Amino acid sequence: MSIEKFPLFDNHSHPLDADKINLTPDELVRVWLHGYRDMPDKTASPELQHHIRNLGCVTTMVYQMSKLFGCPCTLEAVTDERNRRTAGGAKPYIDDLYQKGNIHASLLDSDLPYGDKRLDLFPGIVLRHIQMDPIFFGLLKECGDYASLLGAYKKQISAMVKEQGYASIKCHVGELFTMHVFYVSESEAERSFTGAKQGDKKDQRIVYYAIFHQTMLLAQELDVPIHVHSGITGGHWNGEMYDCDPYHLAPFLRDTPNMLNTKLVLLHSNSPFIPSEAMVSHMSPHVWVDLAWVYPWYRCLLPSVSRILSALLQRVKSCSGAGSITFRK
Repeated sequence: MSIEKFPLFDNHSHPLDADKINLTPDELVRVWLHGYRDMPDKTASPELQHHIRNLGCVTTMVYQMSKLFGCPCTLEAVTDERNRRTAGGAKPYIDDLYQKGNIHASLLDSDLPYGDKRLDLFPGIVLRHIQMDPIFFGLLKECGDYASLLGAYKKQISAMVKEQGYASIKCHVGELFTMHVFYVSESEAERSFTGAKQGDKKDQRIVYYAIFHQTMLLAQELDVPIHVHSGITGGHWNGEMYDCDPYHLAPFLRDTPNMLNTKLVLLHSNSPFIPSEAMVSHMSPHVWVDLAWVYPWYRCLLPSVSRILSALLQRVKSCSGAGSITFRK
């Protein structure tokens, strides 16, 4: 199936930087591979950092850009051509990429405030994620009890949607505490609040799950979806990424009242759990599957990627109206 002529919506983008005009090959890799973006640091030797350029996901990026640019398929050639095109300024280069990609709207995952000039770099419509996790951990430090945290949290999220036009809520429940989400009552959250505030991981998990439940309910009131990060995007499987099988969410969604009324997007997809995402979407009309990173990140699994896509499409197709799949070129 060719999607070349379809107008596309990039449902998860990151900020663009007009100052990154001229990059070295290694800088280009780390700008793109944002899981390693903050290196160098003490986690790896300079030699090992240099070999990041040889990762399969990086060589896939180089291959795709070389096809777009019509240049040799090497990191150096792609970097040189990219720098040649940005020499006239970042905005013309960005506009050209979006036009060729037929991207008409973007959903931005960033804490940049509305009105920031960097948002003007995006062609077309720009929508915004609310980043749940920084708000949660910030209020956990500021508030004296769970009731105060919950009240302040709901007030802030509601204002961001109603007054500032944010379009969705994003969280890292799987990376932070695994997908084994369970119902937590307000009294249980209150009992765990002091420990959570002091940094106890088990207590933080309980309070976070309580807030996640309340976020699911609040999202219904505000009529916005929740994007649950469920896939790797670089780094070393940060947090609990190994335990992000979306099947683990099923008991919580099934047994907790009203959870089936929240629009839920499983963001990025995480091998080897992609078939589980397909089945959860197949069985649940309120669940969507995002495949934005399947091709660049799972290039090492080809030709199994084609089977993954086929399985997802067949499972969704066989259950009319249940879930959907979003693609990004």
